[in-house]
Amino acid sequence: MNQRVANRFARNTEAIAIEHGQDNRITENRFDGDETAIRLWRNASQDPNWGYPKARDTRSRDYVISGNTFVGNVTALKIAETQGVRILTNTFERVQTVAALSGHPRNLGIGDEVTVPLRSRPTLDVTLPKPLPDGIDAKIPESERRGREAIIVDE
Repeated sequence: MNQRVANRFARNTEAIAIEHGQDNRITENRFDGDETAIRLWRNASQDPNWGYPKARDTRSRDYVISGNTFVGNVTALKIAETQGVRILTNTFERVQTVAALSGHPRNLGIGDEVTVPLRSRPTLDVTLPKPLPDGIDAKIPESERRGREAIIVDE
């Protein structure tokens, strides 16, 4: 099981993007102003010459997305060809699209009424460190260039 717990994402094209992911827990994160906060998908077909799908399960399945805060995102959740997703106790503020679903998502549960077995609930005992007194905010300012077009490669 993979967990993404207690992180802060801001102004990304895609904050979390998982292709062919399985048994993931995305909990207690904050997403501020991302184009897509969480993207989960499986490609409908695979390159027959690629060795990975010959020996691996490439389904996208079994996620718990809970206790997250989404603020000012264009799309909070973009889910394609994914099964077994439980979305509960999240907060959405000024989000244009809460969930964009495509393909054939199955066993999708949205809302507080969804129960998750105790054995699969993440346990959170997170103590965040105090900011350094002389630390700086490493986020790119709103007015600065960002994205692939801002990457400069030289000699």
